[in-house]
Parts: sequence; C-alpha cells; structure tokens
Amino acid sequence: MLFLEDAGWVRFFSTKPAVTPDDFIPLKIFALSSDPKSIQIWRSAGYRPIPLDTTAMLTGLKTGMIDVVPATPTFALAGQFYRPAPNMLKINWAPLVGGIVVTTKAWNKLKDETKKSMKDAACEVGAKLLAESRKKDEEAIVTMKSKGMKVQIPSDADMVKWRKRVEKAYPSIRGKIVDAKLFDEVKAMLEDFRKGNKN
Repeated sequence: MLFLEDAGWVRFFSTKPAVTPDDFIPLKIFALSSDPKSIQIWRSAGYRPIPLDTTAMLTGLKTGMIDVVPATPTFALAGQFYRPAPNMLKINWAPLVGGIVVTTKAWNKLKDETKKSMKDAACEVGAKLLAESRKKDEEAIVTMKSKGMKVQIPSDADMVKWRKRVEKAYPSIRGKIVDAKLFDEVKAMLEDFRKGNKN
C-alpha cells in the first residue's frame, strides 16, 4: 500500500426528508449486492437494505425500488441521484476509501531508491487527491442546492441517536468485518479524538 486516502464522505440522499435513525427504518436503502456482510448489518439494525448493482441506483430511485442512496456528493451529482432523491442528510457517514497498491512481487523487484521515490510521489498525490475530493464535494453540494436539493441538518440530539444506533452494530463488525484488535485501536483513537474536541 503506497497510500490510503478517501475520495470524499458518503452521505445519504433520500426521496423523503429523513434526519434521525428512525426516519430511515421504513425507507428502502440501496445496498451493494456484492457486499453481503453490509447487507446483514443493515438488516440486524432493523433497516431495509435492497441489494442492487451500482448501475441500478438511479433507476431504483426513479421506480421506487429504493428510497435512499449512500453516495459522495460528487458521485450524487454525476449520477443525478439528487433529482429523484433531493434530500441530503448532512452526516459524514463513511469515507469512500481508495489507494494505490503494488504487489509484493513487483515491489521486491524495485531498487531501494525507486521505492523511496514511489512512496514520496504516492504521498504527495494522495494528499492532493484528498484536498481535491473535499473541494469537489463542496462544489457539488452548492450545485445540487441550486437545483433544488435540500440539506437535512441533524441536531446534536439527533447525532447522539445516530452514534447509539451505530454502536449497536459494533458486534456485527468487530472480528467479523474488521480485525478485532484493529477495531479496538481505532475505537480508542476515536474516543480520544472526541474528548479532545469535546465531541
């Protein structure tokens, strides 16, 4: 792994205004058909995931097959999801993660100076991509709002409800989707971060 960055935060775009976790329970939520573990987590939390391919997202929204699409703002604008689903919940649900990976076989064939140059270049590119994705998402939100999209802003009390609902899914994630030790380390780091930010 030469770098790991994200291409923006996934938000929920819905056909009806929805702000709290309970607002989403009756709604049909797009779920990637190739990700059965995520589908199981949605169901165990009381939600209605509808397994589809990404190519069916727009059609699904237009036909009523689904009511909610999780997407980055840039993707929602490009895919025109905000038209049938004109309500965006302003919660950073999850980062859309990506990176550059080189096989061990190919990496081991490189000279040390080449490896260093590649690592340095990858870090620089990763930082640029992160900054660019943040900027593009903000621009996409402005564009979609100008075309009628409404931004649903959760209150502090709503955010507490979301955190509690997500924490209920931890047992389905820890040790099953994410390594238990890594999960615990990240959770501890998040708690420290929130304490420092009084969040």
